[in-house]
Amino acid sequence: MPNKYSDWLVVKSKPKSHVSEAYRTLRTNIEFSNLDKPLNT
Repeated sequence: MPNKYSDWLVVKSKPKSHVSEAYRTLRTNIEFSNLDKPLNT
């Protein structure tokens, strides 16, 4: 089972990789899905 931080490390160490782009796309989609409410993390 992968470490829960391993994906974050890929995003940080390889910012132009396909995995990094997928995470950025997902993050942006989540942010835009609730434009009427502020995003709480």
